[in-house]
Amino acid sequence: MEAWSRIAKNGLDFWICNPLLEHCGAEALFTTRKGGTSIGPWDSLNVSAKTGDRVADVNANLQALMTALSIDPGSVRGVQQVHGVEIVNPGAEVYPTVSPGADAIFDREGRHVLVTVHGDCAPVYLAAAGNPALLLMHAGWRGTAAGITRRGVALFTREINCSVKDLYAAIGPCIHECCYEVGTEVAQAFADCLGNRCREALQVVPTPAAGARTALTAQAAGDKHRLNLARANRVILEQAGIAPERIFENRLCTACHGSDFFSHRRDGGQTGRMMAILRRTEVSKREEGRSLL
Repeated sequence: MEAWSRIAKNGLDFWICNPLLEHCGAEALFTTRKGGTSIGPWDSLNVSAKTGDRVADVNANLQALMTALSIDPGSVRGVQQVHGVEIVNPGAEVYPTVSPGADAIFDREGRHVLVTVHGDCAPVYLAAAGNPALLLMHAGWRGTAAGITRRGVALFTREINCSVKDLYAAIGPCIHECCYEVGTEVAQAFADCLGNRCREALQVVPTPAAGARTALTAQAAGDKHRLNLARANRVILEQAGIAPERIFENRLCTACHGSDFFSHRRDGGQTGRMMAILRRTEVSKREEGRSLL
């Protein structure tokens, strides 16, 4: 069985991570852009009104999404994403009235449906076998380099008093090195963050006279780099102690696959957003068939 597979519900397409479902009873989902109401650059299943789309269309898309997945909107928890490292517990916040200034949500009891919104940034999902806790992170380059992924692993294991070896992780679709050229500031941040494994996520784009250079020496010469955001997060998860065979990447690049995904980098900012969703299968079953209208 593939680590990630595509599924369809009510005319909407999603990606789901099969090992998290099998080993942890957790549904790690990621939407595509297909099956919604929005038009123009937001065509069609855009889940955010922050880039200029009509609010009525976004609301219709969210309603279609909740209905397709049998989600009670009252169970959904989100955060006001700021490309930082803060992690919140759902508490009483209800999407779209979301917790301010955070990029990750930890649910110790696994009672809620956790959501984050993505244009190219990586969704990182954490779960453990035999424990209901869930953690969902929005990991852009700033948050990743600043340590949100490593911080999420540490919080998860501390809060439920488990070993990091018990964790499973998934990384959803995001921008890859084929479409993500970055400058010296970003390259240095990831060289600092990843240490001697930085070359696994950071490729040098040499100038014509540069010759063979490493990711570190290239910075001094002013070369550009290409960043694989998914691979950077995988390296961090492994450095934090999660077994490589328990980390499952979706290898699709959001910028490459324009028919399936919105991309902030590809589309110049005026575009839609996808949604990452993490919930327990018990929540899914409890809400199955519940009317949302």
